[in-house]
Amino acid sequence: THAKSAAEAIKEATSTSGGGIKVTDEIMKKLEKKLDYLDSLSSNLDLAQSKDPVHDIKRVKSVCEDINQMILSIDPASCSEEIISDLNDFSACDIIFLCAPVMVNVSYLEKLKTIIKPDCILTDVGSVKKDIHDAVKRLDLESQFVGGHPMAGSEKIGYEYSSLDMLTDAYYLITPTSKTPETMVQTLKEIAGYCHCRTMILEAGQHDDATAAISHVPHVIAANLVNMVAKHDNLEQHMRHLMAGGFKSTTRIASSSPQMWQNICLSNTDCILKYLDSYQESLAEFKEILINKDEEKIMEFFSNAKEYRDSVI
Repeated sequence: THAKSAAEAIKEATSTSGGGIKVTDEIMKKLEKKLDYLDSLSSNLDLAQSKDPVHDIKRVKSVCEDINQMILSIDPASCSEEIISDLNDFSACDIIFLCAPVMVNVSYLEKLKTIIKPDCILTDVGSVKKDIHDAVKRLDLESQFVGGHPMAGSEKIGYEYSSLDMLTDAYYLITPTSKTPETMVQTLKEIAGYCHCRTMILEAGQHDDATAAISHVPHVIAANLVNMVAKHDNLEQHMRHLMAGGFKSTTRIASSSPQMWQNICLSNTDCILKYLDSYQESLAEFKEILINKDEEKIMEFFSNAKEYRDSVI
């Protein structure tokens, strides 16, 4: 649906009088052909009767990816009219999203302070909020800032891995300052709604504590597991070759941007250390019951984890 909607938007833009995106007839014919093929696949898709439903889903996904790539080739700057590098060009912006690593986002605030107009909304998508909230307070930008954090993403790096439905049904966490106007909060809520996100309002400290437990520490653990295996693998690399679904699923996020996670660890250190300490205590407790071969407590350990994990929607 998203691939078709984006393609239709491109088609509409090409037919708009007074400008729009310029597309050759040949490219438009290819796009329309792909859309027709997608319609055909979708209308005939019956997973209940299919002999190979996984293959059928992959075919539909492949066509959608082709359409998305065609859209990018038609309009590489489809998310903005142009790419600019001079910060002075941001002076007319109504809203600015800071989407770099968290420490880089903070560094831009002082540069933007003298450039942006008084009613411009500043927001970010960073995974840590304390540092940027401290910075906007120090720079007297609290009345123009509202923090944001879409709880979605991929371990892949780069615009080519973007997805039209990446944010669908994800939580978009919003962290206003004490001086953020309610109208700005509502604007960010509306934008999140357009992306099919659910919103939740949190204080910066609440945000950082929660994300340390459910995102930051798991990334540290995943990276540590990979490093442990790499350290203990033999010359024939048996461990690397034998990795299956369990290890790959558990450590997928270890492929994320090292710079981004360096920034996160340096920005949310206290909260990460708090939950690393708790995790180490839990590991020590499990190590003890394993040494004692305590069948009941081992069963309880895995049962408790399964019950809580199964409750996650």
